[in-house]
Parts: sequence; structure tokens; C-alpha cells
Amino acid sequence: EEIGYLKVFITIISVIAPALAGIFIESWGFPMLFFISTILIVLSVIPVLATPEKWTSGTVSSFRILQMFKAPKLRKDLVGMLATGEDSIASTVWPIYIYLIIPSYRDLGILTALTIFLGLVIFLWIGKLANLGNRGFLIKRMTGFLTFSWLFRMFAFTPLTILASDTIYKLSANSLSIPLTTLVYLRPKRQQLIEYTAFWMGSLALGKALAYLDEAVATTRYSW
Repeated sequence: EEIGYLKVFITIISVIAPALAGIFIESWGFPMLFFISTILIVLSVIPVLATPEKWTSGTVSSFRILQMFKAPKLRKDLVGMLATGEDSIASTVWPIYIYLIIPSYRDLGILTALTIFLGLVIFLWIGKLANLGNRGFLIKRMTGFLTFSWLFRMFAFTPLTILASDTIYKLSANSLSIPLTTLVYLRPKRQQLIEYTAFWMGSLALGKALAYLDEAVATTRYSW
């Protein structure tokens, strides 16, 4: 439920950002957008550095983390984490495709803001369901919706179908991340949490790398 609240807060900001970005690009161009974004990024470091941290000293075995990648009991975890590499395609190739259909930065920003807004309320609901112990059920259902959203995108050739497919994707992807993230933090023993988190982050990075490699191969073939 706390993860759901966190995503709602982030989503509220995410609803405003694309629309403002589109307006900035249309009115003042990319340089002004980059300048303002740089200032915001620098300012965002201040609360991070000002937040007190609670920590205890200990040791983490890099060899143990590497062993986790080939451990049979973690094979399902690895496959599931690698699959999240599809987010790389959604955040790079898909926006380019949308721009080919909607060549206006302002309209593109407003469309993106609208799809994010449509998924705002459901995060709280999914968070509460994950708290009730329905995580396995939620993961199976949201995985089905996520798969459907990618199949639907094959037929998205108009602004309306793009809006529908992108809304389904954002709803299912963000809803899926809530029970998945909860399970990741609850799955390992407390003394293994750091190692498992490192394994999780490494798997995510590997999944994204494989997705980018696939994009590069597909682009090379298309150009030839």
C-alpha cells in the first residue's frame, strides 16, 4: 500500500511533466527545456543529501551475488526480472512511433499526460489489494493485461487507438510493479536483503541491455 501511495505521488508529477514539456518545446525549443530540466535535477539532490540515513556496517559478497544468477531456486525470479526489459522499448522506440502518428510536441505531451492521469486512481486500489495478500493473483492478471497491451499496439495507427493502447500499458505495467516490488522486498531473509536487492538491480539492468541489443539488431536489419 505504501508503494502504491509512492507511485500515486510520482504519477501526479508525471501527469504535469509531459504536458509542460510539450508546451515548452513548442514555445521556446529544446535548449530551454534542457536548461530548466538541468536546474530541477540539481535541486533534487538537495533533499536526498539532507535526509538522515540509518545504516549498520556489514559485508556483502560480490561472489555470492554472481552465484545468485545461476541458482536454480532463483531461476523464476531471474526470468521475471529480465522480462521487465520491455520497459526499455516502451520508453525509447514507442515514443518515436507515437511522434510519427502525432507530430506535434504539444499534442504528444497532452496525450501522454492524459494516459498517465487515467491510471492514477487505480494505483491506490492495487496497493490495497497487494496489502491483502492477493499478490500472486494480481501479478498473473496484470501480466495478461500487459501482454495484451503490446499486442494491441500492433494495430495502433490513430491517436485514439494509441491513447487506448498506451493507457492499458501504463495501467497494467504500473499496477504490476506494485505487487512485484512488494514481493521483492518480502522474499529474501532480512540478512540477505542487500544481496537480493543487488541481484534484482543487476537482473533489471541485464534485461534492459538485452532489450536495447534487440532494438539495435532490428534497426540494423531495417536500415539494410
